[in-house]
Amino acid sequence: MIYERLSKGKRKKASEGGYTGGWVPYGYRRTDGGTIAVVPDEAAVVERIFRWAAEGRSLPAMAKALREEKAPTRNGGAWRPSTIRGMLRNRFYTGRVAFDGDLIRARHDAIVADLLFNACRTGGKPA
Repeated sequence: MIYERLSKGKRKKASEGGYTGGWVPYGYRRTDGGTIAVVPDEAAVVERIFRWAAEGRSLPAMAKALREEKAPTRNGGAWRPSTIRGMLRNRFYTGRVAFDGDLIRARHDAIVADLLFNACRTGGKPA
């Protein structure tokens, strides 16, 4: 019964575009008020990654470039191709969240436009 109530509450919050918990991607932070805010310095790195991907740069080349320019990671580690791959697949950057198989417009700001996100998926440059 408790599980059902929690699920209904979480589903309602998600359907209204609210944050339902979990890991917050690089480029964002959870605020004291419980909302999600963009971190400008990290957002610039995120946008650069998506632009490079749309231009056709490889994951290892992007990771190497970020390491060379000493772009900060969330936890101070090194940039890895697998980290970048996960970012490029994450619709959260477009201001949407996945819930029960649906993409829902969320309340947090997008860092990446849909056009750029889709260009990364197809290997084409955004208009």
